[in-house]
Amino acid sequence: GASGVVNVNFVSNTVGTFNGIISIDNNDVDTSVCLSASTYPAPDVNPSTASVSATAAACGTTATQTFDVENLGGSDLYYSVSGLPAWLTYTTSGDTVAAGASQVVTLNFNSGTLPGGTYTATITVVSNDPRTPSVPVTISFVVGQNPCMDFTFTTNTCTGQANFTSIAINTPTSYSWNFGDGGATATTANPVHYYSANGTYTVELIACNAAGCDTVTQSVNAIITGPQPTNCYPVTSAYCCGIGLTNVTMANINNTTNDAIDGYQDYTCTDTTTLEIGQTYQLSAQTGFTYPESVLAWIDWNADNSLDPSTEQIFADNGQLTFHLGSFTVPGNAVIGQPLRFRIASDYSVNPTPTPCLDLQFGQVEDYSVLVRLPVGMNEVALNIPFAVFPNPFEGSSRIEYQLNASSNVTLEVYNVVGERVQSFVSAEQQAAGKHSFTFEGSVSGIYTVRLTVDGQSIVQKIVKL
Repeated sequence: GASGVVNVNFVSNTVGTFNGIISIDNNDVDTSVCLSASTYPAPDVNPSTASVSATAAACGTTATQTFDVENLGGSDLYYSVSGLPAWLTYTTSGDTVAAGASQVVTLNFNSGTLPGGTYTATITVVSNDPRTPSVPVTISFVVGQNPCMDFTFTTNTCTGQANFTSIAINTPTSYSWNFGDGGATATTANPVHYYSANGTYTVELIACNAAGCDTVTQSVNAIITGPQPTNCYPVTSAYCCGIGLTNVTMANINNTTNDAIDGYQDYTCTDTTTLEIGQTYQLSAQTGFTYPESVLAWIDWNADNSLDPSTEQIFADNGQLTFHLGSFTVPGNAVIGQPLRFRIASDYSVNPTPTPCLDLQFGQVEDYSVLVRLPVGMNEVALNIPFAVFPNPFEGSSRIEYQLNASSNVTLEVYNVVGERVQSFVSAEQQAAGKHSFTFEGSVSGIYTVRLTVDGQSIVQKIVKL
């Protein structure tokens, strides 16, 4: 009533179909069993090469190389390629190779952000070959030493200062900057540049080494809401002995600082005041306690970005200790409605007397900002005629409105921060009594001055486009 199991093992050593009979001898009746088996040729993978190499320049340059996957077996070969590094991809016409055929594998190299050098990897052809299911292929990639450049920048929306920082793959040996405004160029890795006018500028950097050069450009939007950049920024060459400015007070400016250990300081964006035409103001400065110092000051009354050492000097106090006091009167020809540079300098009195552009030995230079306006007594129009500019600051456009009490001769103009007239809405035109309005858009971001003149009297308003 029991049974037994007979295991039959088939072993193939050639291709074909095989039939046979086996006999089972027992103590009952001899039994014969018919057997049939078929064998098929196995796939056989064979890359055409054991290694592949390529060369490309830096900066995202590409190169291609190929090898063949051959099927030396007797049935379809299924394969894929694995273990590729980030700088390598592959493409094929498929993943199946018929018996006796071959297929091209294309390797795509990309130098990307790789520094110059030689990079190696081992990729693997994985298949259904039962004898060698994975076959290695050695890869070598040589990347050039040429520079690959980029740069970042920050801008100061008050001073027009732009700070540039270069970013390099493969170290350059030379830098050439063009800031796009026709001004000074630079040959350092991380230069500072002052734009003198609002606008959008194309900045170009060319960097080179023995292996080649790379060029990169970006657009920089310069916005200047403070005084225009001047033609010099004096430095302290050898600070010593507590010499330098420790306090500057004038009108609403009252700034206490370190002495010349700070060197040149630009406070034009943080410390400002308003002055009136014809008014007299007191100016005081405090310096070190040990040595007598000469203190001089200037204001760029004509807004030409250059401080005249004589005609624009407002203060001079030579050879005094600690406290320096004087006064000045705002001239009638001072430019109104835009920020003007106020510069003050001090140095040990036995040294050459400071001038607006002189680099100082022990002392220092500090810059501030002033805005000049007409006194109320000279600007009676402001008391009698409603005059509004809104919104202010603005992004797209701003509305200029005023109300005339009677028929009047009117001029309405807009000037940019360097005193150039950018738009004239009304020019010496007789206008009827009542409300008048205009729309101003502005071509670039920055400070503008809206000047309304009615029957020979003027009123000015500052407006800022973001």
